[in-house]
Amino acid sequence: MLRVSYILYLVVLIFAPVAFGTIDIWAEAVVETMSALSFFFYLVAVSRKQVRFRHVPGLLPFLVFLCWHLMQVIPLPVSLVNLLSPATVRIYSDALPMGLPGKVTISLHPYLTLKEFFRFASYLLIYVLTVQLLSNRLRLRRTVDIVIALATFISIEAIIQALSGSHAMYGIRTSFKPDLVFGPFVYKNHFAGFAEMLLPLSLTLFMYYRPKMSYSRNWRRNITGFFKNQVTNRYILYGFAASMLVLALLFSRSRGGIICSFISLVILGVLGRKRLRINLRILIPISILTIVLLGVVKVGLQRTDVRFGETLVRSDFSINGRVQFWKNSLEIVKDFPLTGSGFGTFSDIYPSYNPEASGFFLRNCHNDYLENLTDGGIVAACIIAWFFVLLIRDTWPVFRRRRDRYAVHIFLGSLAGVTALLLHSTFEFQFNTTAAIGLYFFFLLGMLVASAHIRFHGSQQTLLAAVNMSPVLRPVVMCFVISFFFASLFFQSGSLKAAHLSNVWPPIVSPLATNEELGRIEEKTQRYIHLSPLQFKGHFLRAIVLQHLARENEAQRELNTALCLAPANYTLLQLAGFVMPDQSLAGKLFEASIKRGKGVPSLYITFGNWLMLRKKPVEARHQFTSALSLDPSQTKSLIALFTAKSYPLDLLERALPERVRPYLDFGTHWDKLKEKNKAAKAYLQAVQYVDREQKVQKSFFLRPFYFFYRNHDDAQALAILKQGISLLPEESALYLALGDLYRRQGMTRLAEQAYRTSLNLASSGKSQDKARQRLARLSRQ
Repeated sequence: MLRVSYILYLVVLIFAPVAFGTIDIWAEAVVETMSALSFFFYLVAVSRKQVRFRHVPGLLPFLVFLCWHLMQVIPLPVSLVNLLSPATVRIYSDALPMGLPGKVTISLHPYLTLKEFFRFASYLLIYVLTVQLLSNRLRLRRTVDIVIALATFISIEAIIQALSGSHAMYGIRTSFKPDLVFGPFVYKNHFAGFAEMLLPLSLTLFMYYRPKMSYSRNWRRNITGFFKNQVTNRYILYGFAASMLVLALLFSRSRGGIICSFISLVILGVLGRKRLRINLRILIPISILTIVLLGVVKVGLQRTDVRFGETLVRSDFSINGRVQFWKNSLEIVKDFPLTGSGFGTFSDIYPSYNPEASGFFLRNCHNDYLENLTDGGIVAACIIAWFFVLLIRDTWPVFRRRRDRYAVHIFLGSLAGVTALLLHSTFEFQFNTTAAIGLYFFFLLGMLVASAHIRFHGSQQTLLAAVNMSPVLRPVVMCFVISFFFASLFFQSGSLKAAHLSNVWPPIVSPLATNEELGRIEEKTQRYIHLSPLQFKGHFLRAIVLQHLARENEAQRELNTALCLAPANYTLLQLAGFVMPDQSLAGKLFEASIKRGKGVPSLYITFGNWLMLRKKPVEARHQFTSALSLDPSQTKSLIALFTAKSYPLDLLERALPERVRPYLDFGTHWDKLKEKNKAAKAYLQAVQYVDREQKVQKSFFLRPFYFFYRNHDDAQALAILKQGISLLPEESALYLALGDLYRRQGMTRLAEQAYRTSLNLASSGKSQDKARQRLARLSRQ
């Protein structure tokens, strides 16, 4: 049984990163169930006295942490939840305008929280198994070799992928953002997290296996002795593994991964200066290796340099962008200080605290520590701190007394890998989405414990104290493990089957469907709910079907159930507003959806359209104004909507915020309709609001200019250009347009001067060609 447990344990370690980093439901199911099976067989081996169960540092706080996950999904009395987290009850109140049920959960999305529970439970099993199984010296060496070989294979595959220009994992699977794919991971920073954890371990083993050479002999004898040495092959292989990991890190272009790896290696050098016997001799092969790498990865370094140049310039996922995420997330912590909003619920709750249109859907905080606070509150933070305190207390003093070189190298390599990921977690989400990263983090923590206590000499294998399980406790633990196995299998397989049943969201039911067709759809929704009862989609879809079948009471119950399962999900709230038959309650649901998604312009537009259909133009106008204030580029789609629905366009014009883009788009619309006066008025209003824009663009002036230029209003066109040049004196296109205006007026000298200025300022060959063509045409006149 011990052998079976160890084989399953190795399969999990190999499978997790290879299976696309374990981002899919099926992969999570495999990792969780096989971890449980491995632990079960280990317990069977313990019961047969094939091996003894060893003390696991931090086991109690880890179990408490998992219990806190379950506490968040257990329905509690509303009065108790209100005492623990008043903000949670307010969100439920907004989502359930007909009244709160008697009990609600702390988590604002129980399905996601339960999913996180199963993920972290598998981490616990791997951590415990690592401590138990790798307390044997033979298994420790074998496991380390397998893990380093796996990391080398993945790194080589990632390098080949980068050099070939492919954006597909294994050349077969792409992502919604192909340029972020690297190796088998959907996100390059997750690959970096994997590589930075195992790079220090490969380096310490590279140093451990370095052959001893006598520098008193001549160089020929040294080379001969080097290749005759029994450990030379391991020395070369671990050096090759380290070089591949470094190469892959550079090609990944992960700024955080490169920086955190460097810092962790510096820490490794400081802590291991004496214990690893780092001296000038070992620096010679490392320096040669570095020079070779710098020459080989010239292309990768150029790409990395570009990424570092964007660190503070870009506004989306640069440092500047992340700081804004963190500021908004701190507001979540203020509202949910004690309990958090529920593990895994960040994607639901964050839009409530993001008042600006971001243009993308943020699923994670890009800071694991802050996200742990938003999701688990101070309770979770204290439990995690408790875990690490116990881990350090039980490992560091023991390590300081160790003298075995292999154990010291393993410990310091694992410690540096853990440190690298902890540093990287300050800027990224390493413990979410990709289960393989968290799994390997706890694998390394288990390695810390095992290597600090293992003995490579004598009959005693480890210094870890044996824990005697009582005859009563042993079957209880085995029952819990079996229960976890079946619960995880049911949860993940049910989610997978439910996803196959309904891949369309939002669900659409034809109003022309017959009762027979509706009956079949209802059976399908019941099957969905049976497979995954905590997912709100099945309940919401059934509510729609029941409404079509005129079963209003049942439909209302299903709708309330769906809203209870995800009260902070703005998409669900908006769709529920369409489904709700009571108009006043529907309006409250629309308002709640906007409250939960402040920075989503489509919510305001949809609510505005709903109000227009119900003959409430004044209220609708306010919603359109809010949408355009968030995202002025929505003006075109709103004009198309008003035209298709035959709504009065003057209502939309009155709703325009004092921004440039909406008036420009309206000017273009009137220009196409040959409404010259209206177009001129809109364009003139647009340029009046330029000073209200954070970033001034050349299109703010060129579109109005060309309108007045085509209509031979040269005075107005000239005034607009002068305003643009005063604000954008380095913009060549404005001078090109100015030259065209002067040329038509016969001012040849001024036109030539404007064209030459445009030519000097042009940054692209195309712009320069335009200026040269204008100058050539002017010289022929």
